[in-house]
Amino acid sequence: MEKLPISDEETGEGWDVAEATMTPSETHAREGKALNFHIDVDHTTGEPNYPIGWPRTYHNNPEDRRDWSEWDFLDFWLYVDTSREKLPGTPLGLILRCPDRAGSWSRTLSEATKGEWVHFRFPLADIPNISNCTAIQFFISESNYKHGDVVDFYVDELRLLRYAEPTIIRLQPLN
Repeated sequence: MEKLPISDEETGEGWDVAEATMTPSETHAREGKALNFHIDVDHTTGEPNYPIGWPRTYHNNPEDRRDWSEWDFLDFWLYVDTSREKLPGTPLGLILRCPDRAGSWSRTLSEATKGEWVHFRFPLADIPNISNCTAIQFFISESNYKHGDVVDFYVDELRLLRYAEPTIIRLQPLN
């Protein structure tokens, strides 16, 4: 399969954060470096109107990398390390802005597991406006965590994939 990295895991450039950090890390990287989305859960700070907020990080795609219509999948690996005994039922969310909040696609990454790499692969064909994907975002709701929890999400090999050779993806019988 052909691969197109969404961001540079070696430098971590292009990520903006709120109530968290996003940095390259060799810790738990599958190879090279992974992106470490680090959150110290704090129910007393954050945005003034929402002290129990939504720590988040997002990557604004450059204009020449916004058309994902020629790609088949969004693909990445996720490893979670936390001070908690186990993760809540909704540990992490993913949003694709195509092109803005009104045209976004989201998914809860409930398969995430503490201390294990989990592979995520999402087909892009069913996502509206995929020809103008302006940003990708990861976030948590602090209300799902206890004050003082420490959570590290390691995102590795965040990329777009497509088949390099003709491949049957779906068959549908016709009447």
